[in-house]
Amino acid sequence: MRFKPVGLSSSHSNYELSIQPNKASHFVTYFTKNENPEQRFVTQREKKWKDNRKNLALTLARLHADELEKSKQKKVSKKKKTHISIIQIPNIEDANITPEFPLKKGHYVFVRFGDKMCVGRVISIYFDAYGKHCYTDEAIENINDISYISLHVYIPIHLDLFSDLVKEKCNILTHHIPSNLFYHIPETKVLIDSNILKLLGDEKRYYNEYFGWDDIIEKMRRF
Repeated sequence: MRFKPVGLSSSHSNYELSIQPNKASHFVTYFTKNENPEQRFVTQREKKWKDNRKNLALTLARLHADELEKSKQKKVSKKKKTHISIIQIPNIEDANITPEFPLKKGHYVFVRFGDKMCVGRVISIYFDAYGKHCYTDEAIENINDISYISLHVYIPIHLDLFSDLVKEKCNILTHHIPSNLFYHIPETKVLIDSNILKLLGDEKRYYNEYFGWDDIIEKMRRF
């Protein structure tokens, strides 16, 4: 893995190290043996959001399993409208970031902002090393290896259509911890036409039949 620390002085601008892909945690462990109180606070904060994200992911996976079971049994409540999901969504608990399908620059993700589930195109990925956010071009096999991620965001406008323009005719670019990142999708599952993004294939159904539901988004906001 080739990386460069962000935020160092110019004298360190050419500083580079090589470590094996997705082994950033070993690098962090080595340095944090001598961590100061400020670095310890950052570590605790990172642990907190990762624990929250894990709990939310497990909740989403369980809710999806429940909905899938309902669809198999073809039960519909007469008193209350019930969402029926008929497609199984793999790897929800891992945000679909796995060794078999690692996250790369140019891929897309379902990402929540407020009460909207959006689609984000990955611009850059960072991991934490001794209090510094380090940029990497390597594929990421585990969401917990990400400390920050930069996204070009498309907001929902109608069904499976999204736009990267807001009312002010500006694009949305974000740099954020991945706590609001929920599902990884490949670039082949989207179609871009000017400022419009359209979901394709199973990923379209993943959004329409689960991730885009108002009640699911509301549950996400509680974490």
